[in-house]
Amino acid sequence: MKQIFVDQNLELHQHIILDESQAHHLFDVLRIEKKETVRVIGSNASFLAHPEKRPYLYLFNQITTEQVMHHTTLCVALIKQDKFEWMLQKACELGVTRIVPFVSRNCVVRLDPQREQKNWNAGPRSS
Repeated sequence: MKQIFVDQNLELHQHIILDESQAHHLFDVLRIEKKETVRVIGSNASFLAHPEKRPYLYLFNQITTEQVMHHTTLCVALIKQDKFEWMLQKACELGVTRIVPFVSRNCVVRLDPQREQKNWNAGPRSS
């Protein structure tokens, strides 16, 4: 289920207005449709909502924290900094709770093999 975080106090049966970046992400990027349900997490409570005409959402059902909390792990290869940061932002918006970066043969980011081996073989350093 798609979810969005807002810095507002929310009430049941309320129409909320999303800011431009949130509306763009929900309506243009995720292409949410009127029949879909969105999880809206506010500063005081969490609700299920239906999208209305952009940028409005209608809160129709309050949900408990247990229904909101889930744990999703994303394992991702290290990629260029800007793309990695964008990927982290979108993963967090979708509810990923743990991100495990790793190095692979096809990574854009590659560690120098000699330096990597030296770092792995280095023991505790003394001053």
